Amino acid sequence: MGQLLFLPCNRLGILSVRESDCKGDSLKTQDEDAMAETHDELEQLNALFGREYRLGKLIGRGAMSTVWSATRLSDGFEVAIKAQRYSDPEGMRTLLAPIEKRLEACREVDHPNVIRILDIRSVIGDDRAIFVVLDRSGPDLESWLREHRPQLTIGWLLARLAEIAEGIEAIHQKRIVHCDIKPNNFFLCQELERGLVGDFSISLTEEESGKHAQEDAWGTPAFVAPEQVLATRFGTSVDIYSFAMSIYVLLSNEYAFEGKTVQEFIYSQMSADPIPLRRRNRNWPTELDDALMKSLQKDPDARHRSAPELVADLTRALAAHTPLRLSSFLHGGDLSRFSSTEVRVRDVLGDST
Repeated sequence: MGQLLFLPCNRLGILSVRESDCKGDSLKTQDEDAMAETHDELEQLNALFGREYRLGKLIGRGAMSTVWSATRLSDGFEVAIKAQRYSDPEGMRTLLAPIEKRLEACREVDHPNVIRILDIRSVIGDDRAIFVVLDRSGPDLESWLREHRPQLTIGWLLARLAEIAEGIEAIHQKRIVHCDIKPNNFFLCQELERGLVGDFSISLTEEESGKHAQEDAWGTPAFVAPEQVLATRFGTSVDIYSFAMSIYVLLSNEYAFEGKTVQEFIYSQMSADPIPLRRRNRNWPTELDDALMKSLQKDPDARHRSAPELVADLTRALAAHTPLRLSSFLHGGDLSRFSSTEVRVRDVLGDST
């Protein structure tokens, strides 16, 4: 059986640029070596992009990536350039070409609710890296809700989810499986009036995901579909499952399954029924649970056929609740446990998979 490698947020986050990345307190304290590396990378970026873009400041740093602001010289358009480096250059020898191919497929997605990929370049040598130029976005939806939930209504969230659902559908129309649908891969545009989906870093083409079992499938524990855990053949329905799980979390600030450890949580997703939202808060209508539970079924064929279909059911279920504030329904919980954990499934579940 294949391995499921759970990614911490943006471990391979080639396509996610968040407003929080632009804040000074989001950058790690840099020692002299890190500053030297930053200077070297800036020189490399200027060599690669200097004729087309004016490089700005470093606006984000992760364990394996950096994000730079930039301006396109031809028209002054603001972009972000993300440099994704790999600590195992030899291991990337066979992976780099497929990653580039998948990103090129994602680049063909041109939709107002999808963060566009504008350019892709790679460096082959002792230091292997992929550089991606993409549209600048505003904050991720999860962070924005955390800070502004008391002021936001259910109607506002439904409107953003409907836009994000259209973005997911546009991805699926290009026969791409996102594979990592979750709240912090949902974004707002810089004007905060439109929902977007981004971060194609672990996406697969539908041909890849359906042709054979994935020896190295990727996902995030809190949102991964059961068939991804098993690393079997799968299709776009994994994104529908993850979208339903994301909506559950955004509405309740709770997970739909329980477990004190990653192992227990994964087992729960594989074998238990999701906890109804009405058990979290009796004010939620039964129809809301009906809509969410349909797309949280273990059987992929039993789920909604598309993300817009799921949101349409949610909108009907919540028609009488749209003026109400989201904070009226908030239960509260710790969402950090299973959304940023990295683990191999064979180490977690042993031979049972």
